[in-house]
Amino acid sequence: MEKIAAARQLVTEVKATLPAGMPIVEARHHFTRIAAKKPDLSPMEARFAVKMFVLERFLDLEFRKPDKGHLPAERRSSIPA
Repeated sequence: MEKIAAARQLVTEVKATLPAGMPIVEARHHFTRIAAKKPDLSPMEARFAVKMFVLERFLDLEFRKPDKGHLPAERRSSIPA
Protein backbone atom coordinates (compact mmCIF):
# COMPACT_ATOMS: atom_id res chain seq x y z
CA MET A 1 0.00 0.00 0.00
CA GLU A 2 2.92 2.34 0.68
CA LYS A 3 4.17 1.96 -2.89
CA ILE A 4 0.72 2.75 -4.28
CA ALA A 5 0.48 5.83 -2.06
CA ALA A 6 3.94 6.93 -3.21
CA ALA A 7 2.96 6.45 -6.87
CA ARG A 8 -0.22 8.48 -6.36
CA GLN A 9 1.77 11.28 -4.74
CA LEU A 10 4.18 11.33 -7.70
CA VAL A 11 1.24 11.51 -10.13
CA THR A 12 -0.19 14.44 -8.16
CA GLU A 13 3.16 16.23 -8.41
CA VAL A 14 3.34 15.62 -12.17
CA LYS A 15 -0.23 16.90 -12.65
CA ALA A 16 0.71 20.13 -10.87
CA THR A 17 3.38 20.83 -13.52
CA LEU A 18 1.36 19.99 -16.63
CA PRO A 19 0.33 22.76 -19.00
CA ALA A 20 -3.21 24.01 -18.39
CA GLY A 21 -5.82 21.61 -19.71
CA MET A 22 -3.41 18.75 -20.45
CA PRO A 23 -4.67 15.42 -19.11
CA ILE A 24 -2.23 13.13 -17.30
CA VAL A 25 -2.58 10.53 -20.06
CA GLU A 26 -0.77 12.90 -22.43
CA ALA A 27 2.05 13.56 -19.97
CA ARG A 28 4.31 10.82 -21.34
CA HIS A 29 4.14 12.28 -24.87
CA HIS A 30 4.73 15.75 -23.49
CA PHE A 31 7.73 14.39 -21.55
CA THR A 32 9.22 13.00 -24.78
CA ARG A 33 8.82 16.36 -26.54
CA ILE A 34 10.28 18.28 -23.59
CA ALA A 35 13.23 15.90 -23.22
CA ALA A 36 14.13 16.46 -26.88
CA LYS A 37 14.56 20.23 -26.22
CA LYS A 38 17.24 19.61 -23.55
CA PRO A 39 19.01 22.94 -22.86
CA ASP A 40 16.13 25.11 -24.06
CA LEU A 41 13.72 24.18 -21.27
CA SER A 42 11.81 26.81 -19.39
CA PRO A 43 11.85 26.47 -15.58
CA MET A 44 8.30 25.02 -15.65
CA GLU A 45 9.25 22.51 -18.35
CA ALA A 46 12.32 21.49 -16.35
CA ARG A 47 10.21 20.91 -13.21
CA PHE A 48 7.78 18.81 -15.23
CA ALA A 49 10.58 16.79 -16.86
CA VAL A 50 12.22 15.99 -13.52
CA LYS A 51 8.93 15.00 -11.85
CA MET A 52 7.86 12.90 -14.84
CA PHE A 53 11.23 11.14 -14.92
CA VAL A 54 10.96 10.32 -11.21
CA LEU A 55 7.42 8.99 -11.69
CA GLU A 56 8.37 6.81 -14.67
CA ARG A 57 11.45 5.49 -12.90
CA PHE A 58 9.44 4.62 -9.77
CA LEU A 59 6.76 2.87 -11.83
CA ASP A 60 9.38 0.95 -13.80
CA LEU A 61 11.10 -0.26 -10.65
CA GLU A 62 8.08 -0.99 -8.50
CA PHE A 63 5.22 -1.95 -10.82
CA ARG A 64 6.40 -2.81 -14.33
CA LYS A 65 8.10 -5.97 -15.54
CA PRO A 66 11.79 -5.47 -16.42
CA ASP A 67 11.10 -5.79 -20.16
CA LYS A 68 8.10 -3.41 -20.00
CA GLY A 69 9.76 -0.32 -18.53
CA HIS A 70 9.23 3.09 -20.09
CA LEU A 71 12.79 4.28 -19.48
CA PRO A 72 15.90 2.74 -21.01
CA ALA A 73 17.16 -0.15 -18.87
CA GLU A 74 20.45 1.56 -18.00
CA ARG A 75 18.48 4.39 -16.42
CA ARG A 76 16.30 2.11 -14.33
CA SER A 77 18.71 1.34 -11.51
CA SER A 78 17.33 1.53 -8.00
CA ILE A 79 15.96 4.72 -6.51
CA PRO A 80 17.69 5.83 -3.31
CA ALA A 81 15.51 5.55 -0.24
